[in-house]
Amino acid sequence: MSRGFELLPLECPSCGETLGGDAVDVVFYCVACRSGHRVVEDRLEPVEVSFASWPQGAAEGYLPFWSLDAKVEIRQRKASGGHIRRFLSGGGEAPLERFLVPAYPLALAEAVNATLALSRHLPPAAERLGEGLTGGSVEVVDAQKMARYCVIAAEARQPDTLREFDFHVEFGKVRLLGIPYQTKDGRRVDVLTRHAI
Repeated sequence: MSRGFELLPLECPSCGETLGGDAVDVVFYCVACRSGHRVVEDRLEPVEVSFASWPQGAAEGYLPFWSLDAKVEIRQRKASGGHIRRFLSGGGEAPLERFLVPAYPLALAEAVNATLALSRHLPPAAERLGEGLTGGSVEVVDAQKMARYCVIAAEARQPDTLREFDFHVEFGKVRLLGIPYQTKDGRRVDVLTRHAI
């Protein structure tokens, strides 16, 4: 027997204020009490929210990104030709341990570029008082799929010929991070890496 549709009141479970958002949103931020919430099944559950620190000036707004703690294990990688520069090390840096994935719809190429750029250069996070954050419509499970896709995309971009590739990603803590943006030539760009978001 089908349960049919259930209406979920968009009121902040922490303070009772109305949460703004679109019909497709699954992520909400309460400006009144600075708490984050995401839809899980038929209820709102809390999610930790912080904002990328950007002291250079005012941003037009903040877009939501899933911050996914992760451990990436390359089980097998066979390639020929070229110099191997691993995605996980970012060209000699510490291993990648977190993905920042857009929590809103974005063209695939732009989503991959933004995820790789922001994940490699993690911005410092800080609490911002009363900052607005747009809602997000991308579920955590879909953000995890995008993170896995980015591992493959980054390896495919290496200057060698990839013949076999097997990997495993284990995800940990999930948070929401507001990334500041500005509009440039009619497109939103993040103010940290200047990628289209």
